[in-house]
Amino acid sequence: MSKPPLKITYQRLVRDAVKQAVDEGKRKIFSTKYPGLYLLVQKTGSAAWVHVYQHENKRRELRLGGARVGPDGVGMDLLAGYHAMVDAQRELMKGLDPQAVKAAAMSCPKFGEYADAWFEASMAPELNNDKHKDQWRMTLTKYAAPIRDMPLNLILVGHVKKCLLPIWDTKRETATRTRSRIEKVLAAATVEGHRSGPNPAVWKNNLDLVMPRDRERRGNHAAMTAQDLPHFVKHLRTLSSVSARAVEFTILTVARSGETRGMRFDEVVDYSEGPAWVIPAERMKAGSEHRVPLCDRAVEIVEEMRKRFPRSSLVFPGQKEGKALSDMSLMMALRRYELAKVGAGHLIHEPEPEALGRLRSQGLLTTVHGFRSTFRDWCEDNGVPYDLAEHSLAHQIGSKVERSYRRSDALERRRPLMKTWSKFVASESTPDWLD
Repeated sequence: MSKPPLKITYQRLVRDAVKQAVDEGKRKIFSTKYPGLYLLVQKTGSAAWVHVYQHENKRRELRLGGARVGPDGVGMDLLAGYHAMVDAQRELMKGLDPQAVKAAAMSCPKFGEYADAWFEASMAPELNNDKHKDQWRMTLTKYAAPIRDMPLNLILVGHVKKCLLPIWDTKRETATRTRSRIEKVLAAATVEGHRSGPNPAVWKNNLDLVMPRDRERRGNHAAMTAQDLPHFVKHLRTLSSVSARAVEFTILTVARSGETRGMRFDEVVDYSEGPAWVIPAERMKAGSEHRVPLCDRAVEIVEEMRKRFPRSSLVFPGQKEGKALSDMSLMMALRRYELAKVGAGHLIHEPEPEALGRLRSQGLLTTVHGFRSTFRDWCEDNGVPYDLAEHSLAHQIGSKVERSYRRSDALERRRPLMKTWSKFVASESTPDWLD
């Protein structure tokens, strides 16, 4: 197609066309240099871009949108009208009638109204925690804002990408959850007949091909990079504190910190293929029992704690008898390492509280929970099947119906995976900041 006309040509076209229609007091239609694109002007002076085309041997007119009249007017300029016509022509090439497509889009529910109604009816009753409910509502409102006013059947991969990009580098875990929740909403909309075709929010072989893969930047926020992890584990093993053992155990089992802190000795079960940690449903985020295959090093840690605290039922007891370690005690096991990391050998010449405050403001402090993200990245980089990685993290896979048919938790399939992971975290790796 030819290039769009110059701005002065567009302004003169609209100005002269509007003047002629108003002066004659009747509806007028004017051609542009683009075949099929016309300017329709009413006798009142309002104008709109119209695409005239043939479909099934019938002449049809499709209103593309209001035209901007004057430099300060509101509406579409000629370039926007041109692109709208190209979009309509794409529908024609598919054998569809652009008018019918537009009518279907207008009658289709918008993402925002459908997502809100679907969540309250289908998801909210399954969530026991009010905080999780609020998080769902917030992501579908705040982070999915670019698509909330879009008809469900017009949402494409690029639209989902637009939702994720603003938080992709700074809030990767939030972005991942947002993508997953958008995927669920669109899947439900497909089942109910509001859209068809592939789900644009699916990750594998879809968004993973177009989203940035900036791992180093991600590691500087909530998750430690895979390259730093072996060096950090080596550092932990030089410490004798209970919190250091708890953090290492959390890394080896990719558990949540609360699950580790509440672990009891009687939760370790010996199966024929090897030991496993059976976490009861009441301590799991999803409310379902989760089994974790234990590698040799994880078993060593449990036995070490059993010898150190023979009267304790908790594997990682706190300073007060019968009480578990605090979450802060695990966090503090990270802080000295973070100071050394940024100071490159304790070269930070400022008091520790001020140094930590500065690092926090710069987003340079990792979290214990971030090790789960590190594991997930490692799985992706090493070709670990999606279902094994998600089972290891105790994530729910598929719909409620699909889970009812899939009863296996793939424990024995996960055992060699966790053994390989334990070898990796114990490997020799020099992080960039020590080079």
